[in-house]
Amino acid sequence: MRRNPFHIIAFAILLLPWGLPAQKILNTDSLITRLNEQQVEDTNTVLLLNEIAYSLIYSKPDQTLQYAGRALNLSNKIKFNYGKAVSLMNIGHSYRARGFYDPATNYFFSGLAVAETLNDPKLLARFYNHIGVVYYYLEEYQQGLEYYTRALEKFIKLQDESWVAALKNNIGMIYEKMGDDAHALEYYLDAAVINIKLNNLIWLGNNYGNIGNVYRKKNDAKCLDYYNRMQDIFLDINNLEGLITVYFNKGLYYYDNGFFQEALPFFEKSYKFSSEIGSLQSKKNAAEMLGKTYFTLNHFEKAFRFQNHEINLKDSINLNEVSQKIAKAEMNVNLKKEKEAYRMKLRLRNTYIGGGIALLVILLAMSTVLILRQRTAHKKQNLEKKMLRLENLKLSEQLDFKNRELEYYIEFLLVKNNLIVDLTEQLSDLKAHVLPENLSIINGIIFDLKTGVEKDEWEEFEARFQETNESFYRALDHHHPGLTQNERNLCAYLKLGMSSKEISALTKQSLSSIETARSRLRKKIGLAANADLKDYLGAY
Repeated sequence: MRRNPFHIIAFAILLLPWGLPAQKILNTDSLITRLNEQQVEDTNTVLLLNEIAYSLIYSKPDQTLQYAGRALNLSNKIKFNYGKAVSLMNIGHSYRARGFYDPATNYFFSGLAVAETLNDPKLLARFYNHIGVVYYYLEEYQQGLEYYTRALEKFIKLQDESWVAALKNNIGMIYEKMGDDAHALEYYLDAAVINIKLNNLIWLGNNYGNIGNVYRKKNDAKCLDYYNRMQDIFLDINNLEGLITVYFNKGLYYYDNGFFQEALPFFEKSYKFSSEIGSLQSKKNAAEMLGKTYFTLNHFEKAFRFQNHEINLKDSINLNEVSQKIAKAEMNVNLKKEKEAYRMKLRLRNTYIGGGIALLVILLAMSTVLILRQRTAHKKQNLEKKMLRLENLKLSEQLDFKNRELEYYIEFLLVKNNLIVDLTEQLSDLKAHVLPENLSIINGIIFDLKTGVEKDEWEEFEARFQETNESFYRALDHHHPGLTQNERNLCAYLKLGMSSKEISALTKQSLSSIETARSRLRKKIGLAANADLKDYLGAY
């Protein structure tokens, strides 16, 4: 299922703190200055810390956790339950904004439990809205609708039109996902009317985008009118998140209607801005569509590169299973699809070549009747040479493709292992900021990440390696029959020209361990001191 990044951006913007209109977000630097001027740590300090935490959610999420964690600790220390609830909300919001829905849900429900002890209907309504967002992303639409409806009822009683507009927009998105476009459009238009009245520009831009999406699904060019309105608003206020969305949606309209060349610049802008602000989900979606568009335009190298980016980004985004092991990447599925497409191209190409050869044979046969028989042998020899060259060309292209597959797979494993290391370190740093009852969950995740079994990955690597180096192990075993399995693995890595540092990252062994293994291997195969081990193995 292709997830429209507009919905991610829309929710991100609609979750403003304390019901402030979008255009009134406070400047982070001024908030930090006010915090540094605080003489004592009290409830005002907690509120400032939470305001700073919220202002950093989409630009520096790690610092959001730092400030919200400080606010939570201080709230517990001075027994400030309102501050505690908002701190838990900000921590959950930070995780949710980055796609980590399991810890986000835990923090939202913990904060809701605190909020229920307070006589603050607005705070409760905000928690209902956040929980509805999580259920939306988990595709539990009925539960999402239930929490949005609770939030909407409270904000109607509070006569808070800004939040009424926000909830109507969110409910419209639920109906759209459930296939009820008529109800979706009704809620979007209601939200737009309120936001025009309140001059809530960012939210109004979101409404236009959602209305445009409904028309786009019907292939109605009217969607471009609403997308242009949305684009004008976000260009005016320099909102990159909104521009990422509108460019992506314009690209989808042109792509779905077969205007692939026109779609490209919009997907490229969406990808560029997503990279600049670090929005992994939006970047993944843009990479997916760039891969598909380039493939349709027969730019296979670019298509394969963007599809590889999409695979790596998918591995970086934890959509549903943060409390479990990192799911095995879907690289093989996409590679097989791309490989099949490439083979289809080769088959079509060979069909044309075969047709040309058949025509040439017929012409040669006719020529033999018309010309001297002594030239027949010469013509036949030329034909065989041409067929041999064509066959060699086909084999060369197939080998080249398999080599690229192996290179991309090694690159994927390196990125994945680095991601596991980074994620483990981040989770270790996070332990100081989580509730005691959640420490066992964090420790369990870290343990799973550190002890993951890599046997399947090695078997797949070895299978890919043997496809391009068919005789390597046979020659190696013939000349050095006493090598252990680990030594044979090391020989394969060196055959590919990998450095000790790359082998270390791939195998999760220390650099010193790899250097020691190389030294022992040199001695075991009796290699001279002035001989290069890589060159020696590369000759096999």
